[in-house]
Amino acid sequence: MATMKAAVITSYADDGLPSVSNFAISEVPKPTLPSDTFSFLVKVLYASVDPYMRNRMNPSLQSYLPHFELGKPISGLLVARVIESNNSNYPVGTILSGFGEFSEYLLLSEFSPMLIKVDLDEEKASHALGVMGMPGVTAYFGFHDILQPKKGETILISGAGGAVGTYVGQLAKRMGCQVIGITGSDEKQQILVEELGFDRTINYKTATATIDGDNKSLSTQALKELVQRGAPRGVDMYFDNVGGWITDAVLQTMNVGGRVCVCGSMAAFHDKEDVGRRQWTTILVRGLTVKGFRVVREYESRYLDGVKEKK
Repeated sequence: MATMKAAVITSYADDGLPSVSNFAISEVPKPTLPSDTFSFLVKVLYASVDPYMRNRMNPSLQSYLPHFELGKPISGLLVARVIESNNSNYPVGTILSGFGEFSEYLLLSEFSPMLIKVDLDEEKASHALGVMGMPGVTAYFGFHDILQPKKGETILISGAGGAVGTYVGQLAKRMGCQVIGITGSDEKQQILVEELGFDRTINYKTATATIDGDNKSLSTQALKELVQRGAPRGVDMYFDNVGGWITDAVLQTMNVGGRVCVCGSMAAFHDKEDVGRRQWTTILVRGLTVKGFRVVREYESRYLDGVKEKK
């Protein structure tokens, strides 16, 4: 029997950060093309490792996709090229994106989840996992549909140096908004301002603030003060990729009638207990609109429209 390599999860990351010890590159059976007219065999070109996969590595954490099964290949978004086909709609050479196991080869059909033909050369096909894929579409619908931006408003983006955050910032600048990004390194700050056009950035890991005359390391109160300095007129929109104490601080700087798009909760990925959002009084008093979403759920029927908008 022919075999192929696959990325297999060997243990769950129950405590702390995942590491290479949780995975193995294993030999697994290579699929063969059946005789039906629906199927085609693909060679995987690119695989995307995304934040949502962290929760799939710990059965005690909530996940909107099934948890990974020990001893089996992990799965996620990928780009592949058709190498054998019985399906006239997907002839040999077709480049596509979809969802599947992280292995050298996959057997797919026209009924496989999130299957989209990629109109790009193979060397540029990885864009289908970035600006023309789920991160780009998430940024597009989260910004335009949920935040309902207006020219001149101020948006703050947490996780601003990530795939979704960088796209949201560029969309906001194109709209004529003031853009503030929170990120975790000086290098990312420089890229956000000098290359992507962000107006201001905050490094939550190293920044300090003066509180009651004392210089204190970053905390919820200190971050609140830094945001207020960067946005003296207040924050109108908050694109939240992290949750946790950063969001606690940001919500206290928002204007009445502000809008919050809850896209991710990276700060809680390693927590054993979900502490939830702790600023419900702030949300009430300021009349904030807070909405969480998954682009492949709320916008499934419009997903392709979002891809086209990103071209």
